[in-house]
Parts: sequence; C-alpha cells; structure tokens
Amino acid sequence: MKRGQAWLLAAVIVFGVWLGISGCSALARRIGRLPVTWPEMTGTVRSDVSTDVAVEDATLLQVDIRSGNVKVVPAPPDERVVTVLALVQAFSKSAHDALLPQVTRGAGRIRVSTPTSLLALLPGPVSASYEISAPPYLELRVSVTNGQVTVTGWQAPVGVSSVNGALRLQVPEAPRVAGRTTNGSIAAHLGGLVPGEHSLSTTNGSISLTLEAGVALAVDARTVSGKVALAGTGWTVEESGAAALRASRGEAEARLTLRAVNGSITVKAD
Repeated sequence: MKRGQAWLLAAVIVFGVWLGISGCSALARRIGRLPVTWPEMTGTVRSDVSTDVAVEDATLLQVDIRSGNVKVVPAPPDERVVTVLALVQAFSKSAHDALLPQVTRGAGRIRVSTPTSLLALLPGPVSASYEISAPPYLELRVSVTNGQVTVTGWQAPVGVSSVNGALRLQVPEAPRVAGRTTNGSIAAHLGGLVPGEHSLSTTNGSISLTLEAGVALAVDARTVSGKVALAGTGWTVEESGAAALRASRGEAEARLTLRAVNGSITVKAD
C-alpha cells in the first residue's frame, strides 16, 4: 500500500470513530431526556382474590403459573365450577398485579394463568399461592416455573411439572399420571392406575412413592446418584441393585417409570 493510500485510510478510520462517538453521545442525551418508568415502590400490597368460572362443555383444566405454589383439589360433587383463590403479596402494585391469575374458557378448555412478566420475579417481599377447586373428572395439566404443585383426589388424567419446586400427588384413581420437576422432590400416594404408561421424574431431588393396598403395578425405578429402596409385601422383583429396580405386584398392566439424577427413590406399598 502506498503512503498516500495509507494516510487516506487512516483519515477514514478516524472520521468513522469520531462520527460513532458523536452519534452515541447525541443518542445518550436524547435518551436521558426520555421519561423512564420504574415499578412504583408503594409498600407491600396484599390481596385475596377469588374467581368462579362455569365448566359447561370444558374437558380440560390447564394451569400455567409463573411464580407461586399451586394446589388443586376436587370440587364438591354437585358443583360444576372452577374456583380459583389467589393469595398474593408483593412489594409494589405492578408486581402484585403481575401475580394475579387470569381465568379464561374456550375450545373445551379452562385455563388459569398469570401474565408473563418479569415483575413477578423481581427481588423483594413477593409471594403467591393459588388454590384451585374443580370437578375431578377434568383432565388436569399444571405447569409452574417457580413453586410447588399439590394435587389431591383427582380421577382424570394428571400431568404436572415444575422447574423449581416439589410435586405432591395424592391420586386415588387416575387414567394417567405424569409428573416432572427439575429442582425438587416428588411425593406420590397413588391408588388404582389404569393399564398404560405412567411416569415420575426429577433431576435434583428424591422420589417417594406409596401405593394403596391391592394396587397392581409394575415399577421401573432408576437413579444416577442415589439409592433405590423397596418396601412392602407382594412384590415380584425382576431386577434389584443399589440404583436400579424392576418389580411388580399382582396382575400388573399399569407401568410406572421413576427416574432421578441426583436423589434417592423409595417405593413402598401399604
């Protein structure tokens, strides 16, 4: 490259850098004059909110909660409504409102959800819990990001998941049971399971399974870092090791798969 060309190239680079700095400075001054809205710090806001929605032709109850503990219980036999009771406490009204549930119905589904908002995850005295009462014949799907999921007395297919939270399942009879969490333990008390595949899994946490008396079931349990223990009578053991178990009770046509990565698994029958 000739000397004249080198000087021209250097001049172009210097001019480009100066233009970029000038543009950034002008943009910064303009942004500095714009109003910035921050969540208002109004002190702790707390409320108890209850919502009722008629079931009508719905066959599915879907629950999608960003942050908070969720408990689902069966409604009284003569009630065909979904009732949502939310107890919310937050450091500001904006964060409080981001945790309030929305209940919608359509296309055979009732959905309980919270808005997708980072305000629900900001630090501060934030807590939320949701108790949902519904007819137990509705198929149930629950997804929670941060919070525990508890389901009791359900009689329809159950599918629950949490990223950071434990699962507590007490299901006397269900056509299908599927539970999954990443960081949390699983405690399940199961009654009759229909023939087919069922599963419970966790990455970081233990699994405790209790079967009601007389339940016929085949269990396949495995963990990476932990132990597998079996208790109770009436089991036919096909494989038994420190971290793996395959066993069955009765004329088992239902199969339950238990998986853990960092945690132990306990299976017992009443």
